[in-house]
Amino acid sequence: EGGALAEAIGAGRIKALWMLGGMPPAGHALHGLVEQVPFTILSTPWAEPQLKGQQVIMLPSPVWAEKDGTLTGADRLISRQRRVFSLPGEAKPDWWSVTRVGQAMGWGDAFHYDRPAEIYREYARLSAYQNEGGRLLNLRRHGPISNPAYDELTPWRWGEIPFDGGRFPTDSGRARLLFN
Repeated sequence: EGGALAEAIGAGRIKALWMLGGMPPAGHALHGLVEQVPFTILSTPWAEPQLKGQQVIMLPSPVWAEKDGTLTGADRLISRQRRVFSLPGEAKPDWWSVTRVGQAMGWGDAFHYDRPAEIYREYARLSAYQNEGGRLLNLRRHGPISNPAYDELTPWRWGEIPFDGGRFPTDSGRARLLFN
């Protein structure tokens, strides 16, 4: 658990780390490794315990009821999440913070977002990029979605018919069970 990131932190190759959503839970492979990173940014809606021996910047971040965007469940259902409560104090959406840092680093062309609908459109376009049927995830039809249509988006499941013709989306057409 933790994979390449955990390996890179352990080897000292990661000098700065920005964690959206705060610290990983106790027991997660990255939890104990984060203290080895000299500079950490935590975007989190709650106070985190102080990390030892490193510089930490805490950015206020919204909780789920304050977020505006889309969610994709394990069942492939994409749902439009609408903010229930206004953002408190100086909290900003995570996408806003990442966008502003990207712009400050000189990547304004790559970080041009002003609203969640723009990120959703890019996600949809990227899912279709060089995807001529090789990947099940293809949101091509949502690439040109307008801002008003995004605002009114109702839940929908990508992949249309998941086991069309009685086949799973694997080379053999048979299911594969993976245990971790």
